[in-house]
Amino acid sequence: MSLSMVIAALVAQAPVDARWERLFQDADGISYIDPSSITRNGNRVLGLFRVDAREEQVGTRTMVMHQLVDCAQRTYTVLPRELLRDNGSSLGAMSAAPSEQIAQQFADGGHDAAVYRRVCRLQ
Repeated sequence: MSLSMVIAALVAQAPVDARWERLFQDADGISYIDPSSITRNGNRVLGLFRVDAREEQVGTRTMVMHQLVDCAQRTYTVLPRELLRDNGSSLGAMSAAPSEQIAQQFADGGHDAAVYRRVCRLQ
């Protein structure tokens, strides 16, 4: 199965079906991953993530997004995300910002380090 087919299938997956595992928590909020969403293609990993922010951003505190991670390059790309109300109902989709559509380097600590360790199996 091609990576584009995998991405299309996962993007169609409803966030309500996810089983969230906590990845990281700090003063800004909590990030989670759905372990069953992790799909590998060589050094590339696709996963479904949720962020529950402490402060409201873009009209919500909760965003669900897919990220494409390149473990060899230590980069990630944010794919379109879904915005959720506190009750879990959808506020609609939001495209990734142009700067997020380009592979970004993982930071050495915090949320980035937790995501990298989890999806690249460095725990």
